[in-house]
Amino acid sequence: MSLLLAIGSPALITFSLAITAFNRRWIRKRFTVSANNLPLKFDSKFSHFKPAVEGAQFLLEKAQQVPLRCSEVEGWLSSLIVLPQNRHWWTGVMEDLTKTRRDLTFSLIAQLLFAVLAYIFTVVEAFPQSGSLTNATQMSASGLWAWMVPICAGWVFVGTQINADTAAQALRPSNTSGSRRQSHSINSQAPFPPRPAVKIVNLEDPHWLGRSVAGDEQKEGPIFNYARFITWWWVADTIERCFAKTAENLHAENPVAGGQWDHNNGVNDILSGTVEELEAYCGLTPDQQNRRLAYAGFAQVDSAVWMRVLSAAVVAIIIQWGTTGPSIIIAFLTPTIGLGCRSGSYLIYGCAATLSWVTLLISVFLSHAAMLREQSRLQCSSPAERSIGQVILERMAVATRVLGKWIAVINALWILGSSLMEYMGIYENCWCDSSNLSLGEARGYVTLFPSSLEIAQQAVTKGYLAGGVAFSILVFGLASLFFLFASWPLR
Repeated sequence: MSLLLAIGSPALITFSLAITAFNRRWIRKRFTVSANNLPLKFDSKFSHFKPAVEGAQFLLEKAQQVPLRCSEVEGWLSSLIVLPQNRHWWTGVMEDLTKTRRDLTFSLIAQLLFAVLAYIFTVVEAFPQSGSLTNATQMSASGLWAWMVPICAGWVFVGTQINADTAAQALRPSNTSGSRRQSHSINSQAPFPPRPAVKIVNLEDPHWLGRSVAGDEQKEGPIFNYARFITWWWVADTIERCFAKTAENLHAENPVAGGQWDHNNGVNDILSGTVEELEAYCGLTPDQQNRRLAYAGFAQVDSAVWMRVLSAAVVAIIIQWGTTGPSIIIAFLTPTIGLGCRSGSYLIYGCAATLSWVTLLISVFLSHAAMLREQSRLQCSSPAERSIGQVILERMAVATRVLGKWIAVINALWILGSSLMEYMGIYENCWCDSSNLSLGEARGYVTLFPSSLEIAQQAVTKGYLAGGVAFSILVFGLASLFFLFASWPLR
């Protein structure tokens, strides 16, 4: 399914990659402040803090392909951050994620280089004969797939796991060195984290027609990162704020239990306390009514999140139409000039790919709005039945998600079938060559014996072919450099 979604909507896979890269860079900047907020005189005595910060940053960077949740139940999260003995949990998660990380291997580099070289040789071989209509149509077809190399390389630059469930496995109790209680502080198991209450009624994700309302946000895999930009930020912001507050208290030499800082006591004594004291020490509130829940309200979302979403959308549109657009133009302007089988197929592909991405993005907002209502409903001691408005939201969220995926799947099969027919020569017929799709039978024509006018027009063909190929290569190169820069370590 992921492969068909990627082929059917390059804009979708590009948006997921771009938002992952932007999130990664944002969390690095945030954690750099927390890591550097510890005075040098604490480096030896409080050596547990920096490994915990590094482990948390690594987790949030590398585990974007799974749905993360924080739980404040019984001090799970606060003890995981404050207590020195729990640093092994963070370092254990970091070690597990490092072992299962997909690295940049020599075989992958060789494959990417061969793909780039093959495209370059195709361009070089075609241009001496660029007046040939056959070469023009071949270049338009090859340029349509130019997005694949920077996207494949971009995921390696940004960082993914070898399997979809490796990040979730690293958070499970059996794979961490923390206690069972600490290992449940951050999980990827449920849409709603556990919470203390006398009665827990229907904590399961609501469904409609057998499909989850939470949607792709709950699915593991990097292509579904497009649906996690709010929930991931909410978890990352919570954890980073807790570490920043803890670093601030250590900087001010504030013990967990209050009072004066006693340098004669060990670190475990200074940083021990009750659940309420641990929560206050890292900035969490012991008030059950004011705890951070699983889903943030739209008004709570930071403006920087929307800027990253907008930036990722711009990158997605540029790569989608920066490769599809030149292919459409080359096929359209190749005599007989007009919308024909090739240019029409490419236009349908580009529009359907964009429509699929936009529809799935709309489903994300609908799902989040529906889950916010479900979250509010479950906060009551005796949850009432779902309102009509909530039911409508849930069904619209499921319907738009199913529609968007079906568009992407059908679009993938469409472009694969179109490419196959093109290379089998099925488009080499009078109806297609005469651009009958747009010109009709009255104005459509096929050149059998080129006149001086057609020969002169070959120079024009050479010009727009060069421009289209150059633009595709430009988008290709800039996209590769962008994802490489976005994954580059900050200094």
